[in-house]
Amino acid sequence: MRAVGAQFARYGAVGISNTLLSAACYAALISLGADAVAAATIAFALGSVNGFLWNRRWTFAGMLRTSHAWLRFTIAQATGALASAGGVFVLTNAGWPRLAAECVILPCVTAALYSVSRLLVFRSISA
Repeated sequence: MRAVGAQFARYGAVGISNTLLSAACYAALISLGADAVAAATIAFALGSVNGFLWNRRWTFAGMLRTSHAWLRFTIAQATGALASAGGVFVLTNAGWPRLAAECVILPCVTAALYSVSRLLVFRSISA
């Protein structure tokens, strides 16, 4: 059980770095005049690349026993990107400020993707 707790803490640290990187990218793109949905999608993709590299090498390193993690990760992240962009779209059309919408949606998507990462993406072959 301690190993799962440590893994979750590492995932959280990677998630924080993803969130900070995504938020900085999103804010920069918005300040340059980008559309909120496009900015959210690009920011999410940048955070996703960071997340795969750190999660593969650090968070789930002991679990990774298959070469197809990148494909499952890409599918999971694409789904997460759609959820992120869709959530930003809904909230901004409901009158929310763009950055506030991103700050609400991003943690929700991140929490869902932890479960997907642990159970499907970085699972061992025997799992």
